[in-house]
Amino acid sequence: MAIVTADKSAVSASILLAPIISASLGLLPIYVGGLITHNGLSLQNALNIVSLEMWGMALSVLPAIFLMKRFSSRKITFVSLALMIVAFALPSIFNLSFKPLAAVRFMGGLGAGVAMAVTMATIGQASKPDKAFSLWVLAQVVFKVIGIFIVSRLLVKFGMNGFFVPLLILCVLAFPLANKLPDEVKTDSTERRRFNWSIQPVLALLGVFVFYVGISAIWANFERIGHWAGFETLMIGNILSFTSLAALAGAACATLLAGRLNRGILLLAGLVLISGATFSLGLFSSITVYSIIGLVFAFAWMLTVPFLIASVNSNDETGGLMVFTNSAIAIGLALGPAIAGVLIKGEHYNLLTVSAALGFMAVLAFLLPSNKKA
Repeated sequence: MAIVTADKSAVSASILLAPIISASLGLLPIYVGGLITHNGLSLQNALNIVSLEMWGMALSVLPAIFLMKRFSSRKITFVSLALMIVAFALPSIFNLSFKPLAAVRFMGGLGAGVAMAVTMATIGQASKPDKAFSLWVLAQVVFKVIGIFIVSRLLVKFGMNGFFVPLLILCVLAFPLANKLPDEVKTDSTERRRFNWSIQPVLALLGVFVFYVGISAIWANFERIGHWAGFETLMIGNILSFTSLAALAGAACATLLAGRLNRGILLLAGLVLISGATFSLGLFSSITVYSIIGLVFAFAWMLTVPFLIASVNSNDETGGLMVFTNSAIAIGLALGPAIAGVLIKGEHYNLLTVSAALGFMAVLAFLLPSNKKA
C-alpha cells in the first residue's frame, strides 16, 4: 500500500500551530518563576503544577487515538484549542489556589497534548519528514525567543496575567491555522498502513522519554539556579532571551544539515554538547559562565530534537507512531520537574545536574538501532 503524504498547507499549518500549543514549555523558566514570585507558591508546588500540566499532555494519547479514528484533524484541533483557552482564561480571571490551579492547568495540558498529537501525525506524513521536523522545532524556537523577551517583562508589570492572557489570545488566533488541517475522517480503506511494534521503535520512544525528562528537569530550574546564584530576575530574563537566540541557531543548523549529514553523527554531537553543558551547570561561578552554559544548552537542545524525533519516525514513515512519540515527550516533561524536586537538596542542584547529564548520554544508546542506516 502506498504511503499517504500530507498536503503542504496542512504541514505548514501544523508547523505554525506547534509553538502556540507548546507555549507553556517554551516559556517554562519564567512560568515556574512567575508561579513562585507572583502566586506565592513554593518551588515544589510550582514544579508540581508544571508536572500535572505535562501529565495532561501525556495522558492525551488515549483520547487522541480514539478521536483521530472518528473525527477530522480540524475538528479535534478546534476543540483542543477551546479547552486551552478555558485553561488560560480561568486563572487570569480568578485568583486560584494551588489545587484549582493545578486542575485547570491539567485540563489545558490535556487539550494541548491532543492538538500536538494531531500536528505531529500530520508532519510525520510530510514528503521530507526530517526537514519538516526541523522547521517544526525552528518555529517553536522563534516563538520562545520572542516570548521570553516579551512575557518576562509582562510578568513584572501584570503578574501571572502577563503570562496567561497573551497565550489565551494566541490560542484564539490559532483557529485560522487549524482550519487548514484536513476535514476528513480516515476510513478503513484510506487508513495508513500499520507499523509493526518491535524492540527498535520501543527503544527509540524510550530515548525520547529519557531526553525530555532531562530537558524539563533542567529547563524548569534554569531560572531558579540563576536566582540561587544571586542574579536579578530581569538579568536572568535577558540571559534567557540570548539563550533563545542560541536555540534559534541550533534549530537553523538542524534545518540546514537535515539530509546532508549522517543523523547518528548529528545526534552524538548534540547529546555530547547538552550533557557537558548540563554537568557544568552545577559548577559555574560567574554570570558569564552561566550565560555560556545556557547558550550551549539551548543550541544543543534544538540541534538534537529534530533528529531525535526523526529517529522514531524512521520506524514508521506513515506518521502514525508520532502519536506515541508525543506521549513519550509529554510523560518525560511531566516527570522531569517532579524528579528534579526530589533531586534538589535544599538549594543545591549538583545531584540534579549530574543525573541529567548522564541521562542525556544514555539516550544515544537507545537511539542507535534506529540510526544504523541514517
